[in-house]
Amino acid sequence: MSKFFILFFCVFLFLVSCRSTKTSTVHKELKKIETQNLLDSIQYQYGNYSTFSARFLTKITSEKTIESKGSIRIQKDSIIWISLSPLLIEAFRCKITPDSVYIINKLSRTYYAGEYQVFQDFVGFPISFSILQAFFLNELWIYPNHSDSALVNMFNEYEPNYKKNEIVFKQKNKNQSNKKTYSQEYSISTEVLRLLQTKIDDYTKQASLTLNYEKFIDIDSIFFPQNISLKTKQKEIKLSMSIEYSKIEFNENISFPFTINPNFTAWQ
Repeated sequence: MSKFFILFFCVFLFLVSCRSTKTSTVHKELKKIETQNLLDSIQYQYGNYSTFSARFLTKITSEKTIESKGSIRIQKDSIIWISLSPLLIEAFRCKITPDSVYIINKLSRTYYAGEYQVFQDFVGFPISFSILQAFFLNELWIYPNHSDSALVNMFNEYEPNYKKNEIVFKQKNKNQSNKKTYSQEYSISTEVLRLLQTKIDDYTKQASLTLNYEKFIDIDSIFFPQNISLKTKQKEIKLSMSIEYSKIEFNENISFPFTINPNFTAWQ
């Protein structure tokens, strides 16, 4: 058995045995783990699945407030499919791949087929397939350009701060001559080793983002959040969004139906 799995198994035993005792014991054991092994343990808690599906309720507030029911299906690293029904019937359908975004607006009989700029204009932050997937699946991601190597480097650059029920990762202090353009902070649950919160401040864009995950439940031995909340601000423009998942399923056979009506008009 590899060193990583021995370390992870020890951490898991302590997490289970200490749920009804003092959390300080958990903190002491977590502090003994090297940062890279802690990252491996967090990623192990993602679970081993290739597909994800759920229904959800969402509320989006910017200039006005929109509430909608919806469903989401994900083939990991391949497709994100979303359907929105704000008026009891489907109004929007979206298919996202690593290099393209497709959106159908059935109400206006229009469609979009293009790049991720449509999302970046909406939230005011760089968006990619890997970031969207991490957002929906409660995984770690790096601002502004996510990659596995960037995630490893981040854990080497951040200082872990062990609090009562969470581990907070912050960037190390830098020299005054090395001016920061942005910062990112993570909060990790010490109980289930899942992401609780991400905070980003982009000083050049005068923008900020706060992402929270709540109400974790055990589904097929995967601890997964039922609630997601997102708040962004760029200068005077504010956006908030909440998602409440239900009927969450992993590794089910799912399809991604998507056809653009030839009579629909492309967005201008």
